[in-house]
Amino acid sequence: MTGAAIIFALLGPFGTYEALTLAGRFVYWFILLAAADVCIRLTHRIVERYGVVSGRAGRLAQCAICFTLLFSPSAWALSSLFDGGVWDLSGFMIFAGNIGGLAATMGVLTFFFWGTTEDEVSSRARLYDRLPLPTNASIMRLTVDDHYVDVYLDDGTRHRVLMRLTDAIREMDGAPGFCTHRSHWVSTEHITSAVKEKNREFVVLADGTQVPVSKTYREDVLAAGFL
Repeated sequence: MTGAAIIFALLGPFGTYEALTLAGRFVYWFILLAAADVCIRLTHRIVERYGVVSGRAGRLAQCAICFTLLFSPSAWALSSLFDGGVWDLSGFMIFAGNIGGLAATMGVLTFFFWGTTEDEVSSRARLYDRLPLPTNASIMRLTVDDHYVDVYLDDGTRHRVLMRLTDAIREMDGAPGFCTHRSHWVSTEHITSAVKEKNREFVVLADGTQVPVSKTYREDVLAAGFL
């Protein structure tokens, strides 16, 4: 983020070169990029938890709308503070429209040019369609948390989906894996070993996560050759 702020400060896009000093441009762009990062993270969480439209295009559209609503007020307020602009409703609507257009453009570019190809999508489990953004990462494990299922990917990200674990496993469409516990499902592709600590057994995943093995599901883990 600091590097990007330095680049924008040196280039001075969108009229900031003429309006602000070098130090002022750096502060402006650093705060703006930090606000954008926070809004992106909040957008992902909101769409994961409260999204009402399924499918890749629907989730990208919801992300664009949510980001616009979150980021526009903070970006407009910051810009007004730095350039001494007038705080009027019409100016804000134009500003928000520009942010929304940029968010929509990024959504379209993401839909067509980033993520999985059509062949990859057709061969992947349906559960990937519930994730808020397309990804090339693979699912390592599923964990129940109240009424939600936490989906952990091998790129280190986590997504929360409102559904039952049994339904999430069904939407893995036969991908190799099994339950180690009533609250955990793991992909066999990401299991590296098994350990026993204080009379408790765990399977260890490639990222170092230890997933507990219960007595009920121990035979399944044993049959897969991990104990």
